[in-house]
Amino acid sequence: MKILKNLLIIIVAIIALLLIVAVFLPSEYRVERSVEINKPAEEVYNYVADFNNFYTWNPWTPMEVGHAFEVTGDSAKVGQKYFWEGKVIGSGQMTFTELKPYELIKSDIEFLSPQQGKGEVDWVFAGSGNGTKVTWGITGESDYPIGRYFGLMMDSFLGQNFEDGMKNLKAEVEKK
Repeated sequence: MKILKNLLIIIVAIIALLLIVAVFLPSEYRVERSVEINKPAEEVYNYVADFNNFYTWNPWTPMEVGHAFEVTGDSAKVGQKYFWEGKVIGSGQMTFTELKPYELIKSDIEFLSPQQGKGEVDWVFAGSGNGTKVTWGITGESDYPIGRYFGLMMDSFLGQNFEDGMKNLKAEVEKK
C-alpha cells in the first residue's frame, strides 16, 4: 500500500510540475523563413497577392498533388480566400485581411481537419540589392497547458515546409 501511495504522490508531483512549467512557456508561437528573389518587389508581391498562384509554390502541394482547392474573390484584395482539402494535408482556408502593396500581405488561416486551429500568416517584402527579400511567417496561440509545449516545437514542425515553400516561390517567380 505504501508503494502505491508513493507512486501516486510522484505522479501528482510530475503533473503539477508540468502544469506549473506550462504557465511560464510562451502563449504564442512564430515560425518564419526568408528568401532573396531576383525580381523587383512589385513582381514578387503581385505573384503572392493572388491565391490562384499559391497552389504552384506552396510546400504542401507536392505532398498531395491533385488535392482539392478553390480560390474565391479578387486577387490582391482583402477577402480573397484559398480553401484546400486533402486526405494527407487536411483541410482549411486562408483569407487576405490586409494588403500594403509591395510591402506586406496578412491573412487569417483556419485549419479545419485533421486538427482545428487558427493563426495569422504574413508575407513581408523588402527591396534587397537587385531583388526582393521575402519573409513568410505564421503566428498562432498556444493553448494552456499542452499547446504551450507544442508551441516550443512549431519551428521544427513547420520550418522545413516554409523553407521549401520559399525555394518554390523563388523558382516560380524567377522563371517568369
